[in-house]
Amino acid sequence: MQKIPPPLYVIDGFPGGDINAVNPNDIESIEVLKDASSTSIYGARAANGVILVTTKRGKQGKVNINFKANASFQTMANPYDMMDAKEYMQMSNDFFVEDWKYNNKIYPYGNVDPNTITSSPKVAFTDDQIKNARNVTDWFDEVTRTGIINNESLSINGGSENSRYLLSLGHFGQKGVVENSGAEKFMGRLSMEVDLAKWLTTGISVSGTQISNDKLASASSDKDAGVISDALLYPKYLSVFDNEGNYLINPDHPNHANPVSWKEITNETITNRYLVNNFWNIDLTKELVFRMSWGVNSSFARTNQYYPKTMLTGYDANSKAYTKELRKNDYLLDATLTYTKDLFKGHTLKVMAGYAYQKFIEEYIEAGNSDFLTDAFGVNNLGAGGDLTKTVGSSKTVTKYLSYFGCINYDISDKYLFTFTLRADGSDRFGKDNRFGFFPSGAFAWRVIEEEFMKKQNVLSNLKLRLSVGQTGNAEIGGNTYGYYGTGYNYVFGNTVVNGVAEKQLANRKLKWETTTEWNIGLDFGFFNNRLTGSFEYFNKTVSDLLDKRNVGSYYPVSEVADNLGETESSGVELQLSSVNIRTKDFQWTTDLNLSSYKDRWKKRNPYTILSVYNTTTDPLHVKWGYVSDGIIQIGENVPHMSDAAPGSIKIKDLNGWMKDANGDYVLDKDGRKQLSGEPDGMIDDADKVIICRETPDLSFGIGNTLNYKNWDLSFFFYGEIGRELYNNTRSQFLKAERFRYSDNVPTEARDRWSSSNPTGKYPSGLYTKYYDDTDFWVEPADFIRLKNITLGYTFPKKAFGGIFSSARLFVDAQNLFCITNYTGADPETDNSYSSYPNQRTFSFGIDLTF
Repeated sequence: MQKIPPPLYVIDGFPGGDINAVNPNDIESIEVLKDASSTSIYGARAANGVILVTTKRGKQGKVNINFKANASFQTMANPYDMMDAKEYMQMSNDFFVEDWKYNNKIYPYGNVDPNTITSSPKVAFTDDQIKNARNVTDWFDEVTRTGIINNESLSINGGSENSRYLLSLGHFGQKGVVENSGAEKFMGRLSMEVDLAKWLTTGISVSGTQISNDKLASASSDKDAGVISDALLYPKYLSVFDNEGNYLINPDHPNHANPVSWKEITNETITNRYLVNNFWNIDLTKELVFRMSWGVNSSFARTNQYYPKTMLTGYDANSKAYTKELRKNDYLLDATLTYTKDLFKGHTLKVMAGYAYQKFIEEYIEAGNSDFLTDAFGVNNLGAGGDLTKTVGSSKTVTKYLSYFGCINYDISDKYLFTFTLRADGSDRFGKDNRFGFFPSGAFAWRVIEEEFMKKQNVLSNLKLRLSVGQTGNAEIGGNTYGYYGTGYNYVFGNTVVNGVAEKQLANRKLKWETTTEWNIGLDFGFFNNRLTGSFEYFNKTVSDLLDKRNVGSYYPVSEVADNLGETESSGVELQLSSVNIRTKDFQWTTDLNLSSYKDRWKKRNPYTILSVYNTTTDPLHVKWGYVSDGIIQIGENVPHMSDAAPGSIKIKDLNGWMKDANGDYVLDKDGRKQLSGEPDGMIDDADKVIICRETPDLSFGIGNTLNYKNWDLSFFFYGEIGRELYNNTRSQFLKAERFRYSDNVPTEARDRWSSSNPTGKYPSGLYTKYYDDTDFWVEPADFIRLKNITLGYTFPKKAFGGIFSSARLFVDAQNLFCITNYTGADPETDNSYSSYPNQRTFSFGIDLTF
């Protein structure tokens, strides 16, 4: 499948805004739309939900000035625990003895007499080196620090009877816990609304943001493995610098950079973003309203990367520079006409028709070079590099959406509510045969609490039943469906290299919109005068005509073409509860609880995909397949289906085999695939693979509490997941035998590696690697409950400080204080890749003043 698009952010009516560019202190409210009926009005890109963000506006009345500031400190929540120098040296020598026995088939790996072996085990470290060993460098300490965050915002708002305004300024700065990581943002926004006449209102919002990001280099090879990975790999007996003052490289693993040398690189992106949004509201009659809005969302980002000679990547390339500029402009124009009419008593009709046009322009240019004489220029003089190492690239894409939509709402006594929506979305990404997609939806709500038979009871204070069904479309195919030729296919004509072109993309005029069909049923309720409120929701979603790539054959110049392939289905439930536990004059206590669960699966697979024998056309999504382990093979243990495996290896279960006919030939299904027998066959192969890891939790939950006592307030929020599994990639990689062969450091868990002298070890020796990775041995339950944040605040009486402030509050806050989990890796949330960025524990304090 193509990458699943994220939810659509609609910021003050502008779809596709960047939430990272919004000052959090400017946000008035956030509303999440999930069912198809409510999202359908936003059309394309709304298939995975809509998040409505409404920012604060000026209010009629006297001028209000608000200032808010806080400072935070961050530490790693659960740092990696790596082996000390002396213990590592001894363990390394022990490993090479074990490796020598394994390779020469000496007991317990065979029956060869060691006296007949002419070779000796490798001695990585002498007795004197081990005796005098000390931790010369704590590599993780060298590349990490206490993170610091400072956040300040100032807003001024006010207004008269006919106009309202708000001006806000903000700053956010962060030094990450890992060196060379951090961010800084400057934000500004001006919002104005003016009633030009009783029938005419206009408003404009202008915001600007500059974001500077210092990012860690991503892993692309051994030498570019990254600072975190290298800090874990480098043993503690090595020093940062060699005798000549250069960064010392591990001589046994020279493809990995010195962790501290990563501080030398530049990897910065500066983004300037501007959002302008203007609306006009015209009351044509008492019942007919016309609204038009337009907006521009513009961003310009420049990325600079530089690897100097002082670090490995730069040294190999004689310094390496890269710069990229990316410009995006998003233009929006939409108009709606809304008619509202009370037809007769208790019956209200509301009809809306609309038009929307959106245009996206994306341009980028990039250049790079290496082989520099000096590092003095950085990325600012690419011409100073080599003549044969220069690279350059550029592109421009234009995408357009045109939409027509209509909506009918019918309200009967605020008791029976009907909604019908139809939207026609057009995109130039598709050919003319399927350029437009049509997406209907409908919803019904019954406010049961308004019925006469509910009037006599006093337990329920709210009861509302909701039903909805609808469709939305997705056009995100990463380009367009047109056929075209591209450059870069040079050839030799005579003795001259001539620029050539060749077919680069195949057209598919039949490609159409990916369609999401969803139905929901929900129940809103309230008890005891709404002291307990909540909602229950069930949804079922089918995504059909999935946008993907189809292989067209190895002999064709272009290997693939865009097509509609496959179908998925997901369903789930969600429960939300809010309660007012205690409410007195001086003390209030409220609780909010959220529970959710969902599952998704294939409903129809890509017919051009050759499935493995263990796959079916209705497999669940977000799973891993592999072998089922059964502990560690012990000395003298006979495992018939793993006759070549040595003691200390992961033992794999023989679960299945192949069906064969009377002649011993495989029995094939209609697609030519071998059939499973359902019985062990004395072999380990694809027949034995099953689902070993389910990455989607059975249940996600969150619970928050807020307590107020006079001027004090305390809030804390827990969240967690149950039923999720996680492959501990960091442990499986760092316990491999090759770590010792390359003199890489290992975690303290290596003490429990199996060996002939430690036959009770719970981790494999790593000497036999055939089934090392592709097994559930490294899969762990990843249930957890985390204290996400706790905040304590005090609001001063209005008479404090001589009445200068209309409101003054001090607060302290802590995030990620602790996590209760059965997962033994670094963190059940962030440990989803090899040596991932560590989770942080944050402590903050701040003030909130209103003049």
